[in-house]
Amino acid sequence: DRRAARLERAERQILEWKREGKLRATEASERLARTLLLSEGSVVAFGSEGESAPVSGLFAEFVRENGAVVPMGELMAADRTGAQGLGGEAARERLVAMAREKAAREGIGYVQAFAAVTAANAELALGAREA
Repeated sequence: DRRAARLERAERQILEWKREGKLRATEASERLARTLLLSEGSVVAFGSEGESAPVSGLFAEFVRENGAVVPMGELMAADRTGAQGLGGEAARERLVAMAREKAAREGIGYVQAFAAVTAANAELALGAREA
């Protein structure tokens, strides 16, 4: 199925950008990135030469050219683990922060938010189980 393949490519791209520090690991930033990457048929015209590009391609190019945007605190956590912040204590801290943010934003309990965050971020949850 074409839609499933595009969604899988978008998810892989989002994961790669998070690992490279080019996309914050928040639900909001991931949702926006996913929406832009999956936009079909949307074309943006720009430049004096009448250039145009699909929104998804333009967004991907912007992220690549923009470089790393992860705040210093998250970079320090990544340095402690040596795994782009996806292992051990840094992963646990990130999951807790994401769960607190989700609980506050959605008005749900912390345990429910933590379960949702770990389900949505399986690789991060796996990294949190590391010693």
